[in-house]
Amino acid sequence: MPLLRNILVTDSRSAHNGQLVDLRITDDENKIAAIGKKLPRSKDEIEFDLKGVRASPGFIDLGPYLGDPGHEEREDLESLALAAARGGYVAVAPLPDAKPVRHDKSGISYLLDRSKDLAVDFLPLGAISQDLSGTDITEMLDMHAAGAIGFTDAPKPVASAGLMSRALHYVKAFGGLVINQPLDRSLAPHGQLHEGTVSTGMGIPGLPPISEHLMLYRDLELLEYAESALLVHLVSTVRSLEMIRAARQKGLDVSASVAALNLQFTDEAVSDFDPNFKVLPPLRSASDRDALIKGLREGTLDLIVSNHQAHETESKDLEFAYAEFGATALQSCFAQAVTVLGSTFEPAEIAAFFSHGPRRALRLPALAIEEGATASLSFFDLEATGSFAQHPATEKGLNNGLIGRELTGRPVATFRAGKLRYCSE
Repeated sequence: MPLLRNILVTDSRSAHNGQLVDLRITDDENKIAAIGKKLPRSKDEIEFDLKGVRASPGFIDLGPYLGDPGHEEREDLESLALAAARGGYVAVAPLPDAKPVRHDKSGISYLLDRSKDLAVDFLPLGAISQDLSGTDITEMLDMHAAGAIGFTDAPKPVASAGLMSRALHYVKAFGGLVINQPLDRSLAPHGQLHEGTVSTGMGIPGLPPISEHLMLYRDLELLEYAESALLVHLVSTVRSLEMIRAARQKGLDVSASVAALNLQFTDEAVSDFDPNFKVLPPLRSASDRDALIKGLREGTLDLIVSNHQAHETESKDLEFAYAEFGATALQSCFAQAVTVLGSTFEPAEIAAFFSHGPRRALRLPALAIEEGATASLSFFDLEATGSFAQHPATEKGLNNGLIGRELTGRPVATFRAGKLRYCSE
């Protein structure tokens, strides 16, 4: 049995929060059998000294890109799993936009079968429409029975109000979840970055905030009509936060995510035409960025996500207008959050945006560091500082604008399914 020593519990749901303890893990059930100080070691136990690093329930990332099957040159199962583990995650819920799209039960089963021995758990998301076409709805009940935890056409938004309404009504029958990234592309089909003074100065078409607001307004109206459940993925503006806050006050079942890049940077980051900061949603104004941080504080935003999207060099090393959207972020996401939030948020609050927030939003079982709980753990150091260097062996794309920048906070190890899955030392 594993015996994990000298762990600083960082878990707002645990009675041991803030305590330095040892954890004894059972081999057969992967449960926390005992929590205490200086637990005696039995002869059959394997001891790991974590040297006082912090631990929380395991981190989960919603929405990283996975190219398997069809685009393994960008990201395959193994590279995504290794990058996620190095980022401190125990599980990921990748988007369904593979080739073929994960739009039926066979696609869900393929992902679960192929990923079962990897460094992180894979939590399948099924598509809302066949081939992400935005027209014919998928067999969501079959995918739910096969293991899908939610349904989305992301990174494509659901443009059809009729399809969105049908999806919200459909999942209600089995307590399911619809996830949508609100972006009405018809307002700015050629938009490349946030519409504002920076886009004007660069002479490049922008994406106005209203392109997010209009679709979000529609989605919230449909949510109220269907009395269903919605996760608004990748919120980026002040007005969106106001609408989500008002919807919750009305009692609607709505949760929301934000990308770490949108918490740390504004559209000024692309003023030198760096394609590694060309992402969707775009990096917006300073007032939007500040409002997103406030949204975390107030509880309007539930989880911080990586918005990870690896690209081969040929897709990003281009003129800004021709470069693909997206950045790799699994290895840097947690450190970004600590860098931005570390001086104003408690350690357990930051960890919750990666652990409790995703579990609550995705309707997964709640988890805390307590005796009898499943041993799914992320270990991290909040004081570590250094220049970020993405490990080239774990991600196929190096399209990360943070490489070489100073960040605070570092994932140290992960533990799941009875094993240390990643350890930095």
